[in-house]
Amino acid sequence: MEGVLQSVEAACNDLQVPERRAAAEATLLELRKSPHALQACTHILDNSRNPVACFQAAATLQQVVLRDWPRIPTADHTSLHRYCVDHIVGRAAAREEAQGQAGGGDAFVEHKMVGVLAVLVKRAWLDVDDNYKSDLFSSLRDLASGSRGPAVQRAAFSLLDALVSEFNPGSATPLAMPSDFHNRCRIDFQRHFLMPVLMVCVDAVAAHMAAVKSQAEAAQAQGQGQGQAQAQGAVVVWAGSSQAVVAAALSVLIAVLSWDFTGGSARASKSKGSDDGSQPTARSSSDMHTVQPPNEWLPLLLSAELLSLLASVYSSLPHTCAPGLDWREGPLAERSRQVAVLLCSLHGPALTAADQSLVRMHVGRLLALLLQWLSPLPATVAAVAQARISDRELLDVCRALAALIRLHPLLATTPASTQHASANSSANGPSPPPTLLSLLGELTCCVLAHGAASDDDSLDGPMPHALDLLLDTWLGVLLTLESRISCHVISRPASTSPQQAAAAAEWSHLMHAVSPVAAQAFRSFTQHHLQVAAASALEEEDAADNMDAALQAQEQRMAAAASLARASLQASLPLLNDLLTHQKALLLQAADAAAAAAAAGGGGAGGGEVERVMEQVQWTVRMVGYVLADEGTGETPELPVFLVHELNSHHAHSLTALTTSLPMSILEVASLVLNPSAVATVLSPRLMESFLWFFSRWSLTYLLPQPPDANPPPFDPDTDPPPLSASLPPGDTSLASAAAGGAFVQAFGAGEGQGGLAVLEGVLRAGVAALSAWLGEPDVQSSVCRTLLLAVTRRPYMAAYLRHLPPWAMLEEAFKTRDSAVASLPGPLQRSLAHVLCRAASSSKEGHSCHQVVQQLLQPLLASLHGITSRPDFPATAHRPQVMFQVVGLLECMRGCASATLPHSQRVLFQFGLSAATPILTALSAYRHEPQVVFVILKFMAVWVDSQILFLNADDTAQLFHFCLQLLQAYAAHNMGKVSLQRSRQLREGVRESKYKDLKALLQLLSSLTSKDLLDFGASLPGQSADVAQMVCLGVNIIIPLISLDLLQFPKLCLQYFTLLEHMCCVHPDKVLALPDSAFHPIMHTLEFALQHQDEDILVLALSAVSSLASPPTTTSSSSASSASPHAPMAPEHAQRHQALVAHLLRLVLRLVLLQPLRNETVEAAADALLPLILSCPQLTQTILSEAVSSHVDPACQHHLSAAVTAFLSAASAAAAASASASSAAAARPVRRRFRSALAAFIADVQGLIVRR
Repeated sequence: MEGVLQSVEAACNDLQVPERRAAAEATLLELRKSPHALQACTHILDNSRNPVACFQAAATLQQVVLRDWPRIPTADHTSLHRYCVDHIVGRAAAREEAQGQAGGGDAFVEHKMVGVLAVLVKRAWLDVDDNYKSDLFSSLRDLASGSRGPAVQRAAFSLLDALVSEFNPGSATPLAMPSDFHNRCRIDFQRHFLMPVLMVCVDAVAAHMAAVKSQAEAAQAQGQGQGQAQAQGAVVVWAGSSQAVVAAALSVLIAVLSWDFTGGSARASKSKGSDDGSQPTARSSSDMHTVQPPNEWLPLLLSAELLSLLASVYSSLPHTCAPGLDWREGPLAERSRQVAVLLCSLHGPALTAADQSLVRMHVGRLLALLLQWLSPLPATVAAVAQARISDRELLDVCRALAALIRLHPLLATTPASTQHASANSSANGPSPPPTLLSLLGELTCCVLAHGAASDDDSLDGPMPHALDLLLDTWLGVLLTLESRISCHVISRPASTSPQQAAAAAEWSHLMHAVSPVAAQAFRSFTQHHLQVAAASALEEEDAADNMDAALQAQEQRMAAAASLARASLQASLPLLNDLLTHQKALLLQAADAAAAAAAAGGGGAGGGEVERVMEQVQWTVRMVGYVLADEGTGETPELPVFLVHELNSHHAHSLTALTTSLPMSILEVASLVLNPSAVATVLSPRLMESFLWFFSRWSLTYLLPQPPDANPPPFDPDTDPPPLSASLPPGDTSLASAAAGGAFVQAFGAGEGQGGLAVLEGVLRAGVAALSAWLGEPDVQSSVCRTLLLAVTRRPYMAAYLRHLPPWAMLEEAFKTRDSAVASLPGPLQRSLAHVLCRAASSSKEGHSCHQVVQQLLQPLLASLHGITSRPDFPATAHRPQVMFQVVGLLECMRGCASATLPHSQRVLFQFGLSAATPILTALSAYRHEPQVVFVILKFMAVWVDSQILFLNADDTAQLFHFCLQLLQAYAAHNMGKVSLQRSRQLREGVRESKYKDLKALLQLLSSLTSKDLLDFGASLPGQSADVAQMVCLGVNIIIPLISLDLLQFPKLCLQYFTLLEHMCCVHPDKVLALPDSAFHPIMHTLEFALQHQDEDILVLALSAVSSLASPPTTTSSSSASSASPHAPMAPEHAQRHQALVAHLLRLVLRLVLLQPLRNETVEAAADALLPLILSCPQLTQTILSEAVSSHVDPACQHHLSAAVTAFLSAASAAAAASASASSAAAARPVRRRFRSALAAFIADVQGLIVRR
């Protein structure tokens, strides 16, 4: 053994030398393979002075024991446990004797041995009896009592910490054992040992704090001079010998409170809020852990003694830190706060069923503890903002506060403990006791007051982080209130039960308490952000890399702050209205001054005051948008819940006036864009973007509300639409549902005497004017085309009115005549503009009118494109920048119109596409070396085919296929999109993305064509065929040479390619097998790539393709079989290819299911692929599985694997017999279901053993 020791030490030294590293690693591997590895590891651990050698020996010990576990007797397992405990204790005692001398640098070895012991104990947990478990825990409890010194005591707590973490499923080592093993270990450990571990930790902390207290009292009993020295000595004792032990005990306490008491089923069994609101559902948060202990834990966790002990530990820390260091960053302070945060996170059925008076007192004591940490609050926050103290304490308080309020919203008004309330008195008498809600409001105001709003450049700084936590807490409690309002919990009728009435009273009380605190927080948020906006008006643009992230964070904060305004509408709306009125007056005054100066020939309004006002207006407009309306993604947004609740109260009149006047004031300022002098002086592109953003968001909720009739009559421009009805279902939050809904409809409706059409016309005038006011500002143009116009055409009811408004007619005319303001737009914006114009033109239900209007939009595009491409000098002039820009713009407009296809406009768009065939093919030939133009052509074809394919009859389909065939042949003839391996490597660096886009567009085009597979085409035009398979195979032959494995690293291209491949294999497997070798072999290589892919979607698609390709063929020469069937007869010359393919795929799929961890969905797809493979090659399946069994060295594992393989093959044989007798697809479904279950059981039984080998 001494020779082994020397060789291992030498190898560990050689690991640091690159030239000898390989030989050193070989030596360490030989140690693991040695039949006496266990004895060698213990000898090295006992005798080596090389820490690295000891670490390697500990790691080898764990691996060897787990590998040879079945051959090691149970008695040896327990001996190994005792050896590890003795070794850890011996190292700890030796380090204590060394007192910081050489020998303290091997702490990592002790840490590794602690982990090894935890793993070995858990692996043997179900094999040993309860007496051994009790003895093991008793020995650890004795070591943790401190009888053998602080170092040994700390090592004991490290052992307990490792054991708790190892038995917790969330942090357990896999051990190549099934999940049932881990669950049984967790249940047993939790039932018998987890609570005792908690008590050991609490007792140890209490004992050390009692010792520190007695030492301090003894020092205080001495004289003044001598007593001071003795007191300092007591502090040194506490800081030097006990602090590490208490920190280790608190670490175990954190691990215990982080335990998964639900066994992973908590999320499925969490109690949901009942209808009466007595049990609110807290808003989930990804970073918030809830502690759900059993009933018997509550007396300790809710006791005042535990929090008092925690408070005494924390309060003693300021005296233990050396000068110049912040005690808040020490490990003991960190862990004390973590325990407090976990105690704030108590939740679950046990706490719900407990005496609520105890819970209320517990919350009050926690609140007092948080107040004690931050006292005095303003000075502490100011010190954090100035970086004079650590921010960790403030952030932990924010987390604790968030947990308390989210989990106990009804206790947000619970006062702090009596002691703190009495201390919170003033000369004028005792002030109201602080509550969770008041602390949240005061903390929010303090954080805002000390620079959180202006620290946007430091996204990871303490103050922005604290503000985000606080706003997220506000959002959680306000969303809970919103849900109670929506469920009518707060306003229960008088006929409800007493329990429901009591719950309604509690929630109503909370809502009234929240409103003034939220109003103050929103006022602080507004004031400080306006100051920041004014201060940044004259600053240069920040080109920092994190500017986009900073702007996004600012928008998220504004959205969260809007919830504060909605909860306090009586205060927030007047505040915003006053701000906007004042700012509007300043801008209008500046605009008048600019106009007067321009008339007199002088300069414009100068100074930085106008810029500051513009920045403040920009911020206020966005804030109003967030408050009044929700985001328009998804379904059409309705009125905010808080606004509906207030409008149904006695405050309806004043709120209605404010809600109506705010957008009109914004429209008045935005209309300044019609004044050229105002554009030059008091408007900016950024301010205009905010106006456009506001109206696009606001219009979806308020402007031209649709009548409640589910089937309104067709629009007739000569008659007004029917007025809104006030009789809507309960709980509806549309305009007509509120008590003041009539006033909104009068202001923004489309009926006679209503002002909605005038507002819409004003908004459109401002938007159209903005297109020409800032020709060089793509952000403004994008806000018009992609935001505002898309919003006003989103609802067909509103879109039907657009064509009768003068601004829209002007926009249509500019589009038709290719006005410079439209023709100079970037291509994507021209596409968006064409889309909204065509969408509005298609909104008419009158077929003839719709065709005529759409035709009027399309005809100028076709005429312009035909005029350019038909000129004799087009091949020579095509590459001029202005000509190319013009062609790209026309193609983008055509693509935008195609994407706006609706059933009643489909026919005219189809004829338009066919008419454009000649100029498009001409452009494709002329621009074959211009990737940008080629990509636009392919995208137009893909969008046009996708929008038309489902509407076409047989003859139209044949014409469309003929056009696509011409396009594909032209693309192939010019060898476009050819990507070499070198270029595909450059693609990863973003150099040649145009080729990647070409291939993706082609795949999209072919995928759209495949949607016609299940239709009967009937007759076709003479000389033309509507064979989808032939068309797609032609496209595949074009694409396959261009695809490389490097290109498949792009997720979107990869998914598009394998979606098409899966479709072809499932619907036309005979066509795939009949492909020439030049196309077939690359397809199989990409399929192998997909079977090793990490993306579950790609893997499922590949398995589906394998399932179809593996279906047994029928070798026949009959021509009557349908070639479109997946089980079509196969030509004899292709049967041999199919047989070799199935054998190869069988090996790949078996390797996949045996060696890779799979989700349930993937296991089902693998079973569907594996069943036909096994049916085709049963003997090969048995051979492969037998090889896997025989390759295992452990006889016991061999026996286990052999039994599992036999059971699986029996299930496969039964499935084969059942499949042969199944008369239909419906009869085969139960067979596949049973085989899926058999494969899942087989994988769970053997995969861990095969992977471990």
